[in-house]
Amino acid sequence: MPCLNIYFCGPSNTWGVSNIRENEYFLSLSKYFVLEISHPSKAQFFFVNETFESIAEYFRYSRKGAISILISGEAMSPDFNIFDYAVGFDPINYTDRYLRFAPGYRFRKFLSLKPTQEIKFQDRKFCDFIYSNPFANAARDELKNLLDRISRVDSYGIHLNNTGVKKISSHHSINWRQEKTEIHSNYKFSVAAENAFHLGYTSEKVFSAIAAGSIPICWGNPLIELDVNPKRIINIHKFDSELKIISFINEINNSERLFLDITHESWFTQDQQLLLDNYSLNLENFLLNIFSSEKASRRSNGTYSDRYYFIHTMGFGIRKRLFNAFYFVLKKFEIFLKKEILILRRAKK
Repeated sequence: MPCLNIYFCGPSNTWGVSNIRENEYFLSLSKYFVLEISHPSKAQFFFVNETFESIAEYFRYSRKGAISILISGEAMSPDFNIFDYAVGFDPINYTDRYLRFAPGYRFRKFLSLKPTQEIKFQDRKFCDFIYSNPFANAARDELKNLLDRISRVDSYGIHLNNTGVKKISSHHSINWRQEKTEIHSNYKFSVAAENAFHLGYTSEKVFSAIAAGSIPICWGNPLIELDVNPKRIINIHKFDSELKIISFINEINNSERLFLDITHESWFTQDQQLLLDNYSLNLENFLLNIFSSEKASRRSNGTYSDRYYFIHTMGFGIRKRLFNAFYFVLKKFEIFLKKEILILRRAKK
């Protein structure tokens, strides 16, 4: 088998594994090639993800002739002026340089999860909200405030917490999926709002709610119905007024029949299921085209494309340092604020 020098930019935990050789892209290619994870200065192929650590390392070592594949696992459109190939959520066609995720495949570990016990309709509370990121699009918090007008929305995690449960496990934890599903299983509805408004971006939020027998209230991706059965979710983007949202959700909240009609729907339509079944093969063919063909498409090289690439690679280090400084100050302020709140609580006692 041909031998290839490859490199995965960034720490292994940014790829969701403890050992980079357990990564699905490494495993898929290792069936056809002898893969050497080389020093980045010698790599022929770079895998890059959306994190600062990964992109910064790629910009540090990238050079002419080396091929880059961006795996954009968040709400971030691939920049084909910088990367040769990409896998992402955006619903676009871009010759052989792009493959769209099948979100149901990407988050397939949720598909087999079940709550430890079945909660009956009458015992389920209204709605949960499980978030720790305070920097998301403001529409997420606004959706919670809107739903609070129907009944109290129980907030878990650090952000807007009102339950006393300060934190659930990190998404790197093996318990994270089951723990989140267990929380959802106590509620009729779960807020499945993304951190950004982004066409095509469907994260695990909708799948963890469905696995728990809850109804996900979805915001962020107006095209969510490309990825899940539209009859199994509530797509906020389909409503033209807050009053209609409240009326529709309130009707389901007070009707066991309507609730069961929705929760008994399948996760995916037939076409969506077919896409999931074929995705592994599609991904493999996409990678083989990159690694086997000298005629595969690449990013452009020339006057303006080279200038664009140079400006972004040079400026990224400065932006990274500014972001890290801002984040450090923010964490210090958060610690100070928590101490002040604790002092005030003690004073009241």
